[in-house]
Amino acid sequence: MKRLLSFFLLCAALLSIGTAMAQAPQRVSYQAVVRHANNRLAANETMEVRLSILKGSADGTTVYVETRQVTTNANGLFTLIIGNGDNLSRIDFSDIDWTDGPYFLKSEVDAEGDQTFSAVSINQVLSVPYALHANSASILVGLTDSLGNVRAEMDNKMQIGRTHTENAINAIIAKQQADSAALEATIVNEILSVRTDVDNMMQIGRSHTENAVNAIIAKQQADSAALEATIANEILSVRTVINDTVLYLTERMDDNMTTINASIAAIDAKVDSINGAINTTITETNDAMNVKVDSIDNAINTTITDATTAINATIAANAAKVDSIDAAINATIAANDAK
Repeated sequence: MKRLLSFFLLCAALLSIGTAMAQAPQRVSYQAVVRHANNRLAANETMEVRLSILKGSADGTTVYVETRQVTTNANGLFTLIIGNGDNLSRIDFSDIDWTDGPYFLKSEVDAEGDQTFSAVSINQVLSVPYALHANSASILVGLTDSLGNVRAEMDNKMQIGRTHTENAINAIIAKQQADSAALEATIVNEILSVRTDVDNMMQIGRSHTENAVNAIIAKQQADSAALEATIANEILSVRTVINDTVLYLTERMDDNMTTINASIAAIDAKVDSINGAINTTITETNDAMNVKVDSIDNAINTTITDATTAINATIAANAAKVDSIDAAINATIAANDAK
């Protein structure tokens, strides 16, 4: 077979034939698409179609048959009115008792134009053709109007519900955004306050440390000046003793050179001892000053480290709070979007 009739019902509405008393029409609109065996559309082709109404089953008794010459369009589609074709039956299409079903529609196509028809599809005729036995179109119109009113009312209520839902969601999102902004501002202010307090504490610590170091240095300088004055006085006293001794020994040189030499040696030893004591005192004083300065530096560094650790801990805690708030906001927005 060169053609394959692949059909589907595009429009199965009853067509009015204008009878009196608003009687139901006795025709059915039918559309189908024709394809060749290779699935290519049978576009702009003329062919003969045979349509049969079968009663009871797909292979039941034929109660109505008609044929029709049709021409497909560029999409392989043709349209016809069942009941207006060449009737090959003993009854008219309008004489079919649709309440005494079920009925099936058999579609056939003349593949070669030689009056040899091949069945392509058999489908049960469902609700639309059965409407042909309706006697009052006003009922359908009333039902249509009622359905239209119900649908309009439902659309209106759904629109109101959507509006209320959107307004509620927007209000929740706006409140959450405002709360988040206020919380972020509070956290920033707290961080700035902590940093200001730490800076003040560090500044106070530096000032106290500098004052203490200056006091220590001033005291050490004063002690050193006093020590130098004492050493100078002792040296002057020693020199006086030496001069007196030299004078005395000079006057008595001839009497006892050994005594003079011993005295000179004793004097030299005493001078060396004094010089050693002076150097030791100066060294110990410098060492003590260095120890105190190192202790002060360590205290300053410890204070700065503790303050820095506290600041970092505060910033980390605030960052965790911000992350938690952002997560809660995102979860709420996601839940609202899902709703």
